[in-house]
Amino acid sequence: MEKEKELEGVIVTGNQNPITELVTKWREYTNFLDKWTSKQSLPVKAAVHATTEGINYAGAGLVVGFWLNRHKEFTSCPLKVPWIVARKFAPLGAVPASIYTVMEGLTGKKDITAS
Repeated sequence: MEKEKELEGVIVTGNQNPITELVTKWREYTNFLDKWTSKQSLPVKAAVHATTEGINYAGAGLVVGFWLNRHKEFTSCPLKVPWIVARKFAPLGAVPASIYTVMEGLTGKKDITAS
């Protein structure tokens, strides 16, 4: 009986959740990119920041697309294919991120009112 409880605790408390692992890896990746881009020129910083934000928003678009696909009766939205929704969401994050990075690089200060 104790072994079962011990084993249950290992399964529950172990870092076996794939979403948590994915979030941890993504944070490590973005921290690495932040350190690397701090040494790069402004166009490289803007491109990297736009790409990472585009990937973030594409992931959100996939979630929305899968939700729309599953709940077709609640929406009249014509974009019901998850990959199309992800493709539409990616520029929504990439364009403002690149503009923000370029403006921060040109002015030398963070624009906290726009973020």
